[in-house]
Amino acid sequence: MVLFLVVAYDRIADLARVHAGAAVHRGRSLLVAERFLRLDVEQRVDAALAPHALMGQGLSLYYDFAHVTVTIGVLVMVYLLAPAAYRRARTALIAVNVAALGVFVLVPVAPPRLLPGAGVADIVAGSGTWGAWEATRGVASHADAYASMPSLHLAWATWVLLAVRSGTSRRLYRSLAGLHLVLTAAVVVVTGNHYVLDVVAGVALALVVWAPTRVWNLAGRNVRRVAGRQRSAGVTRARRQRRRLPGAFGRDVGLRAIVCEPREQEDSEQGSPEPQRT
Repeated sequence: MVLFLVVAYDRIADLARVHAGAAVHRGRSLLVAERFLRLDVEQRVDAALAPHALMGQGLSLYYDFAHVTVTIGVLVMVYLLAPAAYRRARTALIAVNVAALGVFVLVPVAPPRLLPGAGVADIVAGSGTWGAWEATRGVASHADAYASMPSLHLAWATWVLLAVRSGTSRRLYRSLAGLHLVLTAAVVVVTGNHYVLDVVAGVALALVVWAPTRVWNLAGRNVRRVAGRQRSAGVTRARRQRRRLPGAFGRDVGLRAIVCEPREQEDSEQGSPEPQRT
């Protein structure tokens, strides 16, 4: 399934590049909507971060690697430590990716850093870090530049929080998952990779997908429970039938044990020598 998503993402990146003009137009419309809602903070926070190269490198590394490593790490930990919650978490993660990929195909949106005249610098590209889109040609060839809405970073970060909450009740782990969500939301905006509305859409996508997976998980659990009961009932019937099968000399297996036991006692008595008379 993971391989399928990777191949699909590559294909979607090619389609998005074909519709670059439409993606830029949608990005401008999104920015206009944010100005109406007074949410257009992307240019201001990006300009505040641009002079601080070291901070920009740190945030770029977090943007490039944290969403993948944290997500995979949480999925593995849930599988190992909370197997009851793993099936739901896995299903929700796959559904989030499939839904996001569908949106990227139908309505690609250019991020703030790719809007001409928006005044938003590409912090990640200018950081010179290993994962920067322009720093390595391998990463750049697989990056969908117009997959802005919804933010898959935020969808994954929200999934991490939901998966951790379903797998453990420890405050430390839940707090770390919540901190990862907040940091991811801040990083994707200040680096010019997403709009504020992208963040909202990413969180909403994860929440909407997570809710029905509980129903799906319970239905699957009930199906497995019924199948297990049917299997147990079949084994019990097979054992009963085996007890009633005819044994040696035409006797039932149960009767053979009863009949043969006295015979063995008689043989042992005949074989034992009689006590000598004095």
